[in-house]
Amino acid sequence: MAATELERCPATTLPDYVATSGNRTVRTLSRLELDLPCLEAWCHPREDKRTLCRIRGVMSPAPE
Repeated sequence: MAATELERCPATTLPDYVATSGNRTVRTLSRLELDLPCLEAWCHPREDKRTLCRIRGVMSPAPE
């Protein structure tokens, strides 16, 4: 993910990434920090800070 893509991400983002299990996963994240080549963020489902390195894309959440 390029830094310019991250800058366009909303405060809450849904990245599409490959988990260590090899499964495709989508998570709700906020408080994004770019630490190339990874992304550090607060993971809402896990209620913990996570580092994601195998990001395939980013989606915006559906408007409420």
